[in-house]
Amino acid sequence: MKKGIRLLRCAAMSWAIVLLTCSSFVLPLDSFAEDAVAGPEPGWIALFNGKDLNDWTIKVKGCPAGENYKDTFRVEDGVLKVAYDRYEAFEDRFGHIFYKDKFSKYKLRVEYRFVGEQVKGGAGWALRNNGVMLHC
Repeated sequence: MKKGIRLLRCAAMSWAIVLLTCSSFVLPLDSFAEDAVAGPEPGWIALFNGKDLNDWTIKVKGCPAGENYKDTFRVEDGVLKVAYDRYEAFEDRFGHIFYKDKFSKYKLRVEYRFVGEQVKGGAGWALRNNGVMLHC
């Protein structure tokens, strides 16, 4: 099994993965992106297709849902990137991304890494925060 975060048992969940961070990070790693393109393992559902964000709704603080402010969330080379490199300063513009479907009784596997420095003005508590949030 790949390294990652595995979370179990969240009953009757209204599901959303919320990516909340003040630094640039990559989700998933390149090796995991290849798996997404090849297809998930038996019994797994790939939430990220490695191509686009069509099944996701983006929400950046201060912007309407669906608006990808300064291209904060992007797909490059089969990798989902959350980047603040086009921001002059953070200004509390936390970014969130929500999957289209709801799930319950699930396991979640996420691979991520951080690259670059935290955006100017980013909250100290968010340094190297993987950003994965679950709503139960």
